[in-house]
Amino acid sequence: MARPKRTLPKSTLHKASGLARVYIHGRYIYLGKWGSPEANEKLRKILLELETVPQSMRKVTVNDLIARFLVWAEKHYRHPNGEHTGSFQGYRTAVKHLVTLHGETLVSKFGPLALKAVREKMVDVGWCRTKINDRVGLIRTVFKWGVENELVPETIYRALLAVRGLEQGKTTAPDYPPVTSAPLEDVLKTIQCCHKTLADMIRLQLLCGMRPQEVRLIRSCDIDKRDSNFWVYIPHRHKTQHKKNIEPS
Repeated sequence: MARPKRTLPKSTLHKASGLARVYIHGRYIYLGKWGSPEANEKLRKILLELETVPQSMRKVTVNDLIARFLVWAEKHYRHPNGEHTGSFQGYRTAVKHLVTLHGETLVSKFGPLALKAVREKMVDVGWCRTKINDRVGLIRTVFKWGVENELVPETIYRALLAVRGLEQGKTTAPDYPPVTSAPLEDVLKTIQCCHKTLADMIRLQLLCGMRPQEVRLIRSCDIDKRDSNFWVYIPHRHKTQHKKNIEPS
């Protein structure tokens, strides 16, 4: 009868150094002096960790997680007309430095310090504080999706939640001044120099408080002109259309 296959690694002696070591995930981890209590305790903790991580998660790298997430996100974050939403591009931007720094790291080994290193890289390249906090939040969401799909241990996601956002005045990441509205007198002067169509679009914004993109997306077929006194515009798409019983405002 065949002997049962060993599922957990065993420590071996590195004769040149006299140290105990164990081979896990393609590399040796040195434990300390061969036969010492410290080496045995370190091995025990490593094996305990391996036993608590499901087999399906033991070889999943950050690159694997991101690749699978983006395949899902590429289909999920789309408008009804097939165009990607801004969220999809946001995720692609968020994982850029994650791939560079920790792409080959196993998801079971990724923790708060690794996430903070990615965040520090964002600071180094000059991203503003609020953008960095937003992108770090998106990275957490990627790992949350990994938990949902049994690619990431749930404890890893909970650990990442411990990383606090960058606080104003306590980081070198810049805080850009808020974007304010243009003075009305400047807007009225600008209208006089615009093409008729663009001028009408600006006037409509002033009357209705619409965003530029919302004005740009108006189609004549979406405007109900049956009442000569009032025209009713119903957008062909809006950000809450996936929710039931919510009409566009």
